[in-house]
Amino acid sequence: MAYAIAFIRSLLHMLWMMLTVIPWGTFVVIASLFVSPTRMYWMCAGWLKTAMWGAEGDLRRELARDGAGEFAAGG
Repeated sequence: MAYAIAFIRSLLHMLWMMLTVIPWGTFVVIASLFVSPTRMYWMCAGWLKTAMWGAEGDLRRELARDGAGEFAAGG
């Protein structure tokens, strides 16, 4: 059962990455023709923030399952 859940989580992560990386990457490549390198950096940093936001819920569930949340609470 644990393998099935891990597989589903991996599929969801792959789907999230495909839905964010492909459109964002295409946009950034096209935008690179028209904007400054500093602006490009912040566009890519925006994607990273979005990717981390998407992974945050999954990581929170994993930490709670493994009991790592106790360390953050000082327990």
